Amino acid sequence: MERNKILYDIKDISDILQISIPTAYKVVKCLNDELSKKKNKYGDNYYTFGAKIYSKYFVERFYDNKFLKIKQIMEKLEIKEFEAKKIWKKSKKELLEKGYLIIKGRVPEKFLMEKIRVV
Repeated sequence: MERNKILYDIKDISDILQISIPTAYKVVKCLNDELSKKKNKYGDNYYTFGAKIYSKYFVERFYDNKFLKIKQIMEKLEIKEFEAKKIWKKSKKELLEKGYLIIKGRVPEKFLMEKIRVV
């Protein structure tokens, strides 16, 4: 999947979030519902598409477009499962407080790397 797309389709969302196609439809519907209530910089409503979402808006709401599952966190940081789950819980809390959406058991890689000061 090309990460520089203007619009992500259902398959892209499914791949990025590592979720099922039906769940990806729900995510896109939720994002499109939010976006349809917002105004762009010209004061107009955004165009929304049934099975697509603007990639920029997706990243605004989910922090990034690359995610790590608990097992990937364990491998990347060479830590135990309980430590990876602790990281996820702490990340989840912080992301929600900042207004981001989250997917259970997944952490935006960019967020994690910023937290451990690798980026």
